[in-house]
Amino acid sequence: MKIFDIVFCCDTFNGYLDEPGQKGINVMVSKYSEKEYGFVLQCRNADYDDPASKVISIAQTGIKFCPWCGTKLSRFSQAFKEKQYERYKDMLIDSPRAFNSKKT
Repeated sequence: MKIFDIVFCCDTFNGYLDEPGQKGINVMVSKYSEKEYGFVLQCRNADYDDPASKVISIAQTGIKFCPWCGTKLSRFSQAFKEKQYERYKDMLIDSPRAFNSKKT
């Protein structure tokens, strides 16, 4: 499923961006300041909405280049990043809901 009709640097990047909150590796957008958004690489041991998970581990780090093809990610529009961030911000580590979608 494609979230947006945007051509990204490579199919691999697009694939990981299309699966936020899934167990494994994901690409997401994080907010760095009031008007600045950037991409993060996130790894999760369980799906975001998995009610059976008792312990959830999440690791994430900011990325400036595509890990698969090396394209500079700043070329993607801030408008796209802002929409992506607003849609999935609860799944990021800095969100209180990141570790359990049922708790606040």
